[in-house]
This record gives sequence, structure tokens and C-alpha cells, in this order.
Amino acid sequence: MQTLWLHIGMQKTGTSAVQTWMARNEARLFDAGLLYVRPRKGLPASGALAAALNRDPPEAQRLIAELLDRVRKAGPSLTDILVSSEDFSVSPPQVAAPLLDAFAGCRIRILVWLRRQDLFAEALTKQWIKWNGNQAQDPALLMRKVVAPLLDYDRMLQAWSDAFPQAVILPQIYAEDLPGQPPPDNIAALLRAMGRDPLIPSDSPGHRANVSPQAALLQHYRTLDDPVRVRQANRRLMAQGPDRFAGRGDLFSPADRQRILDDHAASNARLRARWFPDRAQLFDPRDPAPHPGHASGEAAVAAFRAIYDAE
Repeated sequence: MQTLWLHIGMQKTGTSAVQTWMARNEARLFDAGLLYVRPRKGLPASGALAAALNRDPPEAQRLIAELLDRVRKAGPSLTDILVSSEDFSVSPPQVAAPLLDAFAGCRIRILVWLRRQDLFAEALTKQWIKWNGNQAQDPALLMRKVVAPLLDYDRMLQAWSDAFPQAVILPQIYAEDLPGQPPPDNIAALLRAMGRDPLIPSDSPGHRANVSPQAALLQHYRTLDDPVRVRQANRRLMAQGPDRFAGRGDLFSPADRQRILDDHAASNARLRARWFPDRAQLFDPRDPAPHPGHASGEAAVAAFRAIYDAE
């Protein structure tokens, strides 16, 4: 029996690195019996399918029909179908029903990576500033209206479980980049969750994408009025060395971060009891630390300006 794997995110849990690697290795994965689904070949994931399921049912049905045809033509050598898009984790679960119904004869597995709420909320805020430049003027409103509803993971998993009792929900804990620990390996984590360990590339920990900039860069981005140019320059800066210019746990104050954790302590207790009973603690309480060679805020902004001003 074939397995449909629906990887729903969440955002800022290494999904960009995973999806980019999967897209680059699509043919090799297919030869190994794993179909990585990309409805739009210019894009690395299944965002187009998630968008259609949300807003364009006829287009969604067309894309699903195309996918079913590919699966049929692949024959019995195809054992796994992987659909990956973070957009599913920010949508009502029922949005995915046409897709899962179309694969009713398959095993259904839903994968989602969960990140400690204070670090997740901060990463989403950084992404918003990076995308909007000086238009990102009210992070508190973003937090209240957009980010906060995403932080109750127990409620989210319950909603997916209720919507799709035929599916097996497989939540995972995102591995942070912590002092004294091996570097996170998001590609390996996904393939292991799928039971596809032999496909893990030897260099998988080195694949990075869409890394969050350090706080000094974000503060500077909020002064600039050309968001597209900001994103382009940021991308080039990060390509020079993500560990030099990235930042984690450096935007929110310690008090704000603790407040987020306190607000979700009860939900996290339920989450651990139901979904992670073997874990002594749900999330590692340690905070990420800068890598050796990490640029100061002043140096990071200067390096960014050299790129931004030259464009």
C-alpha cells in the first residue's frame, strides 16, 4: 500500500532547506520510489496546491487529478508520495480534505515540526519584517492577530486529528542550533520520520535556507522603504555566511519570551502528555548561541549596506 505524506510545516522549522533539497533531488528520489510533489516546477514545494485548496477548488481538483495520474503511471515501484507546504499549518485542516479524500486507498501520514513558542514567534516576526521593510511598523499587532493563534500546538494537532481520523498524525520537535549539540539536520529529520534513512545525504546538515537575520539587521530593515530590494540584499548577505549574520533569540526581550512560554505552559503540558509521553521535557530550555565568527550588529549592517547600496 502506498503512503501519502502530508508535511504541513510549521513555518521556520527548516522547511525551506528541506523543500529546496527535495526539489533538486526530485529525480533521484523518484527512482527510489518517493514522489516529491511540485505542482509548479519553478517552485520548490506544494504551495500552489495549498493555495488552490484554499481559494480555487476547480484548480485544486485539476492539480489533484494530475497528481493521481502521475501516481498511476508510476506503478507499484512508487511507495511514498510527499506533499510539503507550510501553508497547510496556517489553514483550517478541512482545506486538505479533497487531497486526502483522493488518496483514500493509501495510508495517510501527517508530519509537522513544532518549535519552542518564543523562538517560533520571534522567527515569524523576523520574517515579516524582512518581507515588509519600513512597512513593518506594528510587530505587537502582528503578534496578537497572526502569530499568537498559531502557538497553541495542542489545539492545532487536535483539530487535524478530529478532521482526519483516518490519518496518523506524527508531530516532531524541531531541533534548535544549541551550544554543544550537533548542528540541526532538517533533511535527515524528515527522511527518518518517513522511514527513508538510506536517502539521507552525507552533507545534509550543511543545507540552509531562509535563515533568520540577527536583530540589528531587522532594526535596520525597518528603516528602508524598498522591501523587494531589502529581501534581495538580505538573500545575498546570507549566502555569504548564514552563521555570521543569522540571529536566534535576540529580538524579543527575555521578559517577552518568558511571557509567551508562560502563556502556553498548560497547553504544552497537554501536548507532551498526549503526543510526547516519552519526553522528559517538551522543548529544550537552553537558548541558541551565536556561532564562532558571528558578526557584530554594526558589522552585519555594514555588510548589508555594501550589498544594498550597490544594487
